[in-house]
Amino acid sequence: IGMVNTDVTELKEAESRIRRSEDQLRSIIDNSPSEITLRDLKGRFVLVNETFLRHRGVTQATAIGKTPYDFVSKDRADTVTEIDRQVIESGQISTGETDITLFDNSSVPVMWTKFPVYQQDGEMVGIGTIATDNSDVRKAFNEAREAQRMSKIGSWELDVVTGDLSWSAEIFNMFEIDPVKFDATYEAFLEAIHPVDRELVEYAYEKSLLDKSPYQIIHRLRMPNGQIKWVEEKCETNFDAAGNP
Repeated sequence: IGMVNTDVTELKEAESRIRRSEDQLRSIIDNSPSEITLRDLKGRFVLVNETFLRHRGVTQATAIGKTPYDFVSKDRADTVTEIDRQVIESGQISTGETDITLFDNSSVPVMWTKFPVYQQDGEMVGIGTIATDNSDVRKAFNEAREAQRMSKIGSWELDVVTGDLSWSAEIFNMFEIDPVKFDATYEAFLEAIHPVDRELVEYAYEKSLLDKSPYQIIHRLRMPNGQIKWVEEKCETNFDAAGNP
């Protein structure tokens, strides 16, 4: 009888370390206050954490294998599916905000991030989603808007890359412009400035981009009825790591 004994101590230790790592990762996922899910490329849930289950009032057994159509309205599920399609086709991360409906029909505002998930050979196998309760941020935003309204201070934000311009309600009041009729662009904003002061505003804005510094100026607005208002404007630009606005 021939016998061969092989020392498998290292193999068993490696397996034990892997199991501990998996247990630790699962513990982190389940104890996260954010909803964390993973769905395959057909939209079926293959992983959901305890926060998701608690929010939806379901169990792990009933959630796995289901799709968003089993938890939200068709319109909302269609939107989720379309975003998923874009993530799959582009391979890029997507972010946004929405309200989720809990099992008791209450709602929670969340900020979500969707990202492609790959296996070791580089093949995409699913889409991960992290949805974080945004209630405190939403509350602070609403309080800030109310404070602006009461103090007659407005705010605006310009996306330098896309040219999209967003105004707070008080800015519309200040400029006496109907939000429905306003073409939200930087050029339209300049049109509301008194012609004599437009060069001043453009110079301050362009110089701030070059110097990477905020600006603060006083200039006039021309109302639709010809009335003149004086406003103080403060602006600060955000730059990325490469120095681009």
